[in-house]
Amino acid sequence: MTVNNGNQDGAMNFGKTTSGVNYQPSRLMPREEPQTARYSQSALSGNTQQAKIQREQNFKQAGDLYRSYSKKERQDLIDNFGGSLATTDDESKHIILSFLYKADPEYGTGVTKVAKGDLARVKALAEKLTD
Repeated sequence: MTVNNGNQDGAMNFGKTTSGVNYQPSRLMPREEPQTARYSQSALSGNTQQAKIQREQNFKQAGDLYRSYSKKERQDLIDNFGGSLATTDDESKHIILSFLYKADPEYGTGVTKVAKGDLARVKALAEKLTD
């Protein structure tokens, strides 16, 4: 049986990858999760449950964390993250920048500037996100 788990020859692969995707889920190589892979819902002292979290608040949590940093820590984070994103492919860069902007507009704007992103595009993408 052929297994495609999204990995590329395991954790000790030293650069012999054949594709750009080595994780899952991925927007580059999406695939459906088989129902057989779901956790058991066998009765215990109740029932196990695999369900979507109703309100994750991923952006709120990231924004709260950013705002908890000192001014210097914020600037260091903006400079470091922006420098790393500057060399990322354009589509991925703007997706990540929109996440940062949704978390905190100051954060997203700062990283967008350092990463040489398009702030109008970042704002438009962030507007489509829900928290």
